[in-house]
Amino acid sequence: MLFEEISDKMNSLLRDRKSIKLLEAGCGSRSHFKFAPEVWSVGIDISKEQLDRNQVIQEKILGDLQSYPLPREEFDIVVCWDLVEHLSRPRDALRNMFQATKPDGFVILGFPNLASFKGLVTKFSPF
Repeated sequence: MLFEEISDKMNSLLRDRKSIKLLEAGCGSRSHFKFAPEVWSVGIDISKEQLDRNQVIQEKILGDLQSYPLPREEFDIVVCWDLVEHLSRPRDALRNMFQATKPDGFVILGFPNLASFKGLVTKFSPF
């Protein structure tokens, strides 16, 4: 599975760090990846209901990724999965995520091919 492969690779790349801070951008009600237990997970989402359902993240931010002032160079890993295609200002969100990532950190982005059927449905609906 793709999620397991990405999780394994990230855990391998970060295994020598003493503390690891992860941001799940648009985390919703669940996490896609399984990181090592020492990873401190922070999630940001615009939906309080979705944040309340997420039992994996340790710290919750209710806010819009496009405008919320994330701390600069704070996170070792930023994960943004199936979110960018829903945003009206994706560049602002990407800029925010990249500025919040440490210089030696990683950003993991996932989004559908916008020319595919799934991509078109995703672009023009909330699903």
